[in-house]
Amino acid sequence: MAWQPLTFGGVAAFACASWTRLWLVQILVAAVSALCFACLLLLGVIPVLDQAVERLPEKAEIAEGQLRWTGRETERLAEGPLLSIQVDLEASSQLGQTSDILVQLSKNHWKIVTIFGHITGNYLASGSIDLGQAVIQPRWDTWKPFVCVGLSLFWMLLLVLIWHLLALLYAPVVSLLATLMQRQTGGSTCLKLAAAALLPGALFLSMSLVLFAIRQLELVGFLVSTGLHLGVGWIYLLVAPTCLPADPGLASPSSNPFKPKDLVDAAPPASKNPFRH
Repeated sequence: MAWQPLTFGGVAAFACASWTRLWLVQILVAAVSALCFACLLLLGVIPVLDQAVERLPEKAEIAEGQLRWTGRETERLAEGPLLSIQVDLEASSQLGQTSDILVQLSKNHWKIVTIFGHITGNYLASGSIDLGQAVIQPRWDTWKPFVCVGLSLFWMLLLVLIWHLLALLYAPVVSLLATLMQRQTGGSTCLKLAAAALLPGALFLSMSLVLFAIRQLELVGFLVSTGLHLGVGWIYLLVAPTCLPADPGLASPSSNPFKPKDLVDAAPPASKNPFRH
């Protein structure tokens, strides 16, 4: 019975299980990963946003494509190991970058800086956004739980969608391997095995998320783990087909296909003794 996707045999068991059982296990694994992602948000992102909201000036807004700021021209609103938020109206970069991700607000544009480079964008040319502390604080306190839960659910649904898309790509590989190994490949066997083979890698990624959240894993190490979790899936994808049931329709390798069936395993007649009556 298919119930766990941690061993090669456990993954292969889902090939012969129902779609309902596979979907339930996928949802369970995706929920575990979503909880780990929520842990990252609660430890690395939400506290920084809380601090930034508390340090907003009384009057600030984005209007006509510009940031109108009444605080200091260069100010570090919040800082953490993962995320930091700065205001640098003249984009002088005096404060520098001490976290993995830096969000910098300048007078005419915003910028997100990482170790891979930066992304720059302009503010909305029309309309206005009030950034005063008295306005943003109650809104943030109200929507903060919904933001955390919404992003975690989005992560969960995104994982399930990616698993099904990758399973469609990996199923022909499983079918080829199972055929070469003379294993059963009928129906949706290969598709379900390909989907189940992705679950161990997802659990590995979830563990990496927790280690990254508690800063036992730096950004570079987390990115390496993200790449390795794909390799974990391929290992299960290549080995799990060996645990599939043998195909009874395939002939035994030791049989001779050119020999008539009535002559197979037929013992030669015993030699007759000419001197025996």
